[in-house]
Amino acid sequence: MIHKFIKTLQKVEKQSNVYRKKDNTSGLSYKRFGKVWIRADIPIKDQYTKSLKYSELRFYPSTNYKAWALWILRIFKFKKSSLRLKELLGIGLYWPFLKTEYLPLHADMIYGRMPSLILIYTSVKEQKVVKVALTKAGKLQMKSEIASQRLASAITSKDIFIPKILSEYHDEDIDYSIEEYFAGKKHSFKDKKKLKVNYHKVFRYLMKFYLKNPIKLQNLSENKFLNHDFVEKFIKEQDHGELAMSTYNRLYAKKKNMILCRIHGDLSHGNVLSNKEEVCIIDWGKSKLHYLARDLDSSSYNTKDFYNEFLEKARIDENGVYSYKEQLFLGRFIEMSRLIHNGIKRKTINNHLYNWVKSQNEVLLRMSKDL
Repeated sequence: MIHKFIKTLQKVEKQSNVYRKKDNTSGLSYKRFGKVWIRADIPIKDQYTKSLKYSELRFYPSTNYKAWALWILRIFKFKKSSLRLKELLGIGLYWPFLKTEYLPLHADMIYGRMPSLILIYTSVKEQKVVKVALTKAGKLQMKSEIASQRLASAITSKDIFIPKILSEYHDEDIDYSIEEYFAGKKHSFKDKKKLKVNYHKVFRYLMKFYLKNPIKLQNLSENKFLNHDFVEKFIKEQDHGELAMSTYNRLYAKKKNMILCRIHGDLSHGNVLSNKEEVCIIDWGKSKLHYLARDLDSSSYNTKDFYNEFLEKARIDENGVYSYKEQLFLGRFIEMSRLIHNGIKRKTINNHLYNWVKSQNEVLLRMSKDL
């Protein structure tokens, strides 16, 4: 996929001047691991120390015995699984078996994910991240991401680091941004104590971010993806769908409001990085005016106390909005309805969506017990 955009990426590198002039001007050799291209002219151990250990890629073999068991069952066709051997072995062991290819580029790592490509430069004096939007949707997303990241980086915090947008460029052919690079690791589900401490810092910071931007209240009747017969029929036909619809209808009848504000949009453990000194929030690509519930429900951190404090500081009457647990339920239900609505309208319904809706209904089933 990346080869299709080589000329665009070459133009971005030349125009942005992100690599040193004395570097090899003809490009570098790379090896591809999944959707990531990694420089192959540097020993893999050095590459790990410099950048791979801070990436989301697995370097050492997986110690998850359940994952290995699922892979073995898949081999013998006892169970379906998307796990691949190289993902379980990790880059360190699989590196010698990866094919080397030449790319006329100079990034240390290239993430090939639509609608944008991300180029990481860690071999230069000032380490940088370059994001290149490749589609109309990617350009719109980049515009929102840059706006949010600039707003976020302007907020002073001793605990949270937000990569600054160093520069941006937009014309009819190319849209890209250059931002600071942060050397930090994503969080592990196993270290619950560290998770709690760091996500507490994250939400203390986000309180300032939310309150700095406009806050709106929205009735469920205003959402264009809700209350469609064809969407509700689809939900009801799936496991636990009847109960999900029943709970939604009961909450809808309360005629209260959801809270809208500019959110981060994806506070998963892979987007909250940390090192010994700082916690960093990256990937603001999904940041926009959206339901607060999306951020409150996107990590394993309990945000109930935060929600109550937010109502007080934002001067929102708690009697006019849904409760914390109701907001979380409705946030998930609305997102599910949106994907079903678009899938049916665009005729893109597939097995992945069916399986995802099934898993969401199971989550909504558990959540409805507390409502």
